[in-house]
Amino acid sequence: MASDEASLKTVLDDLEHSGRLDVVSINDFLKSFQHRSLGLPLIVFSLPAAVPAIGARPGLSITAGTLILIALGQSILGGGALWLPELVRRRGIRRQRFERGVGKLRPWLEWIDRLLRPRLMLFSAGSANRMIVTTAAALLALSFFPLALMYHPVAVPAVGILALGLGLMACDGLLILIGYVFTGLTAYLLGTLL
Repeated sequence: MASDEASLKTVLDDLEHSGRLDVVSINDFLKSFQHRSLGLPLIVFSLPAAVPAIGARPGLSITAGTLILIALGQSILGGGALWLPELVRRRGIRRQRFERGVGKLRPWLEWIDRLLRPRLMLFSAGSANRMIVTTAAALLALSFFPLALMYHPVAVPAVGILALGLGLMACDGLLILIGYVFTGLTAYLLGTLL
């Protein structure tokens, strides 16, 4: 099993050789990413909202905010890691298909690992930091609702959540600090609009 500081490529390489012989399950994925598994739904759900033309749509921003809050709640229930029901955790994909996908992703993962890497661990390691990141992400996700009702794009809080999610996945304290800056910018934005 990969350590908390392992690169994303290393984690996926380890995952390629773990689990049952024929299937890579969601449970294998969650175990490989350990406490970093929350980063993936934060990235996936905040990315569309971070694009102003998409995130300005009230329905999308409220849906994204709700999904982010659900993922955060599941993470808290799972003790810091993303919690999913056993029925979902057992689901998976055939190992051959997974290995082909990882093979295609490998050049991208190497590029991402050069940009995002474990640094400023003071802000990214440990359960206390994960709780602070979870709290900041929750505050940012909650800001989606009043901003959407004012027909204001949610790009600022969405970029903050995106930075926090990437920081969690890569153990990158610099990105987590950037997420905190966007948390402050969001508070300022809400203060000026309300």
